[in-house]
Amino acid sequence: MNRRDSTARAERSWRLRLRGRTWQEIADTEGFKSRAAAQRAVATFLEKNPPPDAETLRRAMGDGLTMIRQKLLDALDAAEEAGDHQAVATLGRAAADTIEKQAKLAGLHIAIPQQIELNVRSAAAVLERAEQELLAIAQQPQSEIVDAEVVE
Repeated sequence: MNRRDSTARAERSWRLRLRGRTWQEIADTEGFKSRAAAQRAVATFLEKNPPPDAETLRRAMGDGLTMIRQKLLDALDAAEEAGDHQAVATLGRAAADTIEKQAKLAGLHIAIPQQIELNVRSAAAVLERAEQELLAIAQQPQSEIVDAEVVE
């Protein structure tokens, strides 16, 4: 097998692996002598064809989403001019979804930090406060009092 055919077979094997095929299935489908041979071919293919870096992928996805959004908004305008309210609603939802995906891709969906105040007390202080609150409740005339004893 020449180099071009071998590279194509390794790429097909990689795509089969992405689809969840086992190495044995890949070896059988692509004519490798063993599972290990299929694994080595894919590993070599990936070494020679590394995936793009995250920033390049992010840019490509963002550009793709921009093109989709432009087409959706053009179709939305046409549907509105035609008076097709159902299409306007559907296209509006799709456009909003695309805008939201672009915002996530740009990092605009980061949780807003909130300040939380926390007072750490000793167990004795917590029990003392609970005792005070219970006594305050017991002193109210409308409350039913439960006969209890405070043990210190």
